[in-house]
Amino acid sequence: YPNQMRKIVERVMSEPVPGDSLPMSDGNWFSMIGLKGKIAFVYFTSATCGVCMTATPVINRIIDDYSDKGVVVASVMLEAISPEAAELFRSRSGLKCPVAVNRNGFYENYIGMTYSPLVMIVKPDGYVKKIVFGMAHSVEPTEREYRKNLDECLAEMERVSTGTIE
Repeated sequence: YPNQMRKIVERVMSEPVPGDSLPMSDGNWFSMIGLKGKIAFVYFTSATCGVCMTATPVINRIIDDYSDKGVVVASVMLEAISPEAAELFRSRSGLKCPVAVNRNGFYENYIGMTYSPLVMIVKPDGYVKKIVFGMAHSVEPTEREYRKNLDECLAEMERVSTGTIE
């Protein structure tokens, strides 16, 4: 996997995020390119992934701590075939953010493999800043990595908005 993951990261980070629109558990539509101008934390998950269930409290803390800072948090579920299935997963897992349907193999086509959990932090320019595959046995290092990258994106947005770009 390491070589395959490295190639995925290089490819995904070198191009803007795709414009596919995916139906969500809350009745809205999700589009990564539609988030341009915002920081996005996109969590790719699976109902059959035990590690993904372990990640739910971490994702919920990210939502609690970053939503009021303008970070958009969304999830894409590999097996969801309808918004209703996505909502059932969301409510059973305790995930606080809406869950998008993996319509037409969006995840597999975009990433090039089915690996979960996977987190993408997308910068306001529509390019991916960071991809995190999986989760450490102790969730704290992974959560710190998420927070570090989100904080860096927020600081960059602040520099751009105040005109203090170095």
